[in-house]
Amino acid sequence: MRFYVEPPLASSLHPFFSQWNICVRGIQVSCLLQPRHPPISWDIRSIPPSVIIIYRKAFLYSIITKSTFSNMTCASTSCHNRCLRGYSYCRHHKCQASSCEKLSQSGKSWCENHICTYSACGSQNLGYTPGCRRHKCRLSNCSNIRHLNSNHCEYHMCSRTGCPRPQQGDAAVCEAHLCQMQGCSLESEDYPGSRACAYHVCYFEGCKRVQMPHGQDFCRRHCCHWTHTPCSEGVIEGSKFCTHHKCPGCTNCCRTAGQYCDSCRCSYPNCRYPNSGDGECCSDHTCNTEGCPQSLTDESGYLFCKSHTCRWTVDSYKCGSEIVRGAPCCDAHTCCEENCFKARFDRGRYCEDHTCSHDRCFNWRDSASGTTCQNHNVQALIPLATSKAPRRRQSTQQNINTAYGRAYIEGVSHGLNVAPDAQEEARRLFGNMNIYRPADQDPSRRQMEAAVNEAIKRRGRKGTKKIQDVEEKKKDGEGEGDGDEGGL
Repeated sequence: MRFYVEPPLASSLHPFFSQWNICVRGIQVSCLLQPRHPPISWDIRSIPPSVIIIYRKAFLYSIITKSTFSNMTCASTSCHNRCLRGYSYCRHHKCQASSCEKLSQSGKSWCENHICTYSACGSQNLGYTPGCRRHKCRLSNCSNIRHLNSNHCEYHMCSRTGCPRPQQGDAAVCEAHLCQMQGCSLESEDYPGSRACAYHVCYFEGCKRVQMPHGQDFCRRHCCHWTHTPCSEGVIEGSKFCTHHKCPGCTNCCRTAGQYCDSCRCSYPNCRYPNSGDGECCSDHTCNTEGCPQSLTDESGYLFCKSHTCRWTVDSYKCGSEIVRGAPCCDAHTCCEENCFKARFDRGRYCEDHTCSHDRCFNWRDSASGTTCQNHNVQALIPLATSKAPRRRQSTQQNINTAYGRAYIEGVSHGLNVAPDAQEEARRLFGNMNIYRPADQDPSRRQMEAAVNEAIKRRGRKGTKKIQDVEEKKKDGEGEGDGDEGGL
């Protein structure tokens, strides 16, 4: 019987099959050579007497029956299972990939070209990658197999040792190990609680935080907190501000560069000096009264606060002297009456309760004689010839220049701005009550007493003349009466 044998590879045939027409134990065989597979060693002695065994894919074509019979034995070593139709291996040793004729790896279902190369994985790879769907790099456009204990390959895994996270953008590290500075792709240093690289670490001594953006050299905590204009200087230890914007007296922010803060600055308007510590103002603007921390009044020239400044006022003039304890005015403008702390009249030495109620009289009111002084009490007993209009207080502005002179308005009554040789005269006429108490030192009182005495004298002379005229008329009448009687 003649058979035509279709071997897979000419070079793989044993010399026994090297000729076209070979007679094997009485069977004429023709070889149709089709080289497709690598060389294979043959042992003709292993061929059974009645069967022709071909290592690779082979068919026995019967010239008589025109039928095809597949090789019955698997080409895998020590396997006697029937091979699949059209393949050289059985279903247990053939690669499970479609149209793959190769032998599967030991204990696996896939050949070396179709098996996942990940350690201890027997799944089929995806074809375009050596890994399966489970062990492929999770990056969509990457075909590499992932790294052990990571979801990404070694090219897309964080370069920090032991970190399985993926890289962040163009950086070589993950987001957790990337420098926090915006636009920086460098790896952060291994600082506790910090994510700054060596180029963007805070310059403050001992601080490892990341710097502020926009080219500043310090972190958010150690960068000056000045809010009016951007400041890139570092803070002073224990403060939130740099040397230019820190208050010299405390750790707070100053109002403007070089000045003090609101707590340390003098509260007096337009003053740049610090307060004294005991009050709200500096020593130059603190009340000069001992123990008083209040600020001076806003009006210039005063040396005391509002509570200790004399309230005595003459038109636009205000006294700035220190008040007497328990009184609203200073010693010079307090009533001279004992135990009386009211303000005196502008041209007298006593208050309204202790001043004579007579018009233009500022003498002391004699409580025993009523509401007037002793002089006007005598004048009331002997009234003047000319009657006066009802009492009306005259304006002080009309008589102030004539009463005390221009120096009084300028502050002579307080002893301010007075030459040394004129101070005694000023105190005698206008100021110090300790010197001003005697009545003979009051010019207004002396003038008033002289006017009253002169009026009394004039009134007395007129009364005497009238009495003499009446007596003469009586005498003349008596003389005429006597003459008539004598004529009768």
